[in-house]
Amino acid sequence: MRYLTRTAARRIYDRIGALQDTQAFYEEPALDVLIREGHFDTATSVFEFGCGTGRLAARLLEAVLPAEASYVACDISPKMVALARQRTSRFGPRVRIFQNDGDPQAVFDGQRFDRIVTSYVLDLLRPDETDAFLEEARDALMPDGMLCVTSITPGRTFPASAISHAWTALNRLSPVLTGGCRPIELPETLASDIWVVTHSSTVVSYGIASSVVVAAPRTSAAPNGP
Repeated sequence: MRYLTRTAARRIYDRIGALQDTQAFYEEPALDVLIREGHFDTATSVFEFGCGTGRLAARLLEAVLPAEASYVACDISPKMVALARQRTSRFGPRVRIFQNDGDPQAVFDGQRFDRIVTSYVLDLLRPDETDAFLEEARDALMPDGMLCVTSITPGRTFPASAISHAWTALNRLSPVLTGGCRPIELPETLASDIWVVTHSSTVVSYGIASSVVVAAPRTSAAPNGP
């Protein structure tokens, strides 16, 4: 498997800019499930890793999160940070969005949150970067906090499988062609000795399969966990 360097990823997403929102046709159904199963309506502090244009942040702040909830987000792309700040500016000091260099070990800065969310980002990272992010996220979650993740995943039905195989082939040819993203088996990335998965499902929209996972650190109380 081939992966984008952080510099290449930053350049690509700076070029894509607001066009990233054209992916909403397959992302929104998965995000609907993520929001519901992550119980964001009871969250008081949220961190988003890889916020893109701020579409999810604005949706949560406007219609889901309690009025007192705070939102912190980061992205590797200066263009995305600018777009996300513009999109969420009406929420004032409740929101802080910053650029980071893509290092999963340098995002939380000692702060703790009751929800950590990342959508369509782990399918861009190298496996070691994903492991580093998950370790940091575990330590940054408050007691009873939840990690909420969605990503592209291999399809199971014939149409979805055909699309995911084509997507993987393009990524292997050149990760630039897919923005660095490729289908991954998301639940398998969460080590069972560290995480309790409270929800795992696959959502297919327009033939594109997305995995939705909500998990809690095994050391915290995890409703519905084994």
